[in-house]
Amino acid sequence: MKTETVEVDIASQKDSRGCFVPVNWQSGANSVCGIEATLWQAFLKVANVWGLGQLDVDSITVSGTAGPMKGKELKLLARAAWCKAFNVLT
Repeated sequence: MKTETVEVDIASQKDSRGCFVPVNWQSGANSVCGIEATLWQAFLKVANVWGLGQLDVDSITVSGTAGPMKGKELKLLARAAWCKAFNVLT
């Protein structure tokens, strides 16, 4: 079985129209590009395209600015969201 690492960039942003989440990811013939209303919708969009892939929970990285969560707390939340989107029990 071929193993491939895919980098996904999901970032919540805000402008005069409100909050939005741009999603950018591409791997071979599969790609995800667009804007979702929530982070959860963005996670699901990626998981639905790459649903046959295997999530490597230890490879998840996260960063944030101007939000209520930082550091370990933010990383735990992001990992939990990815695990839920990919139906991975932790």
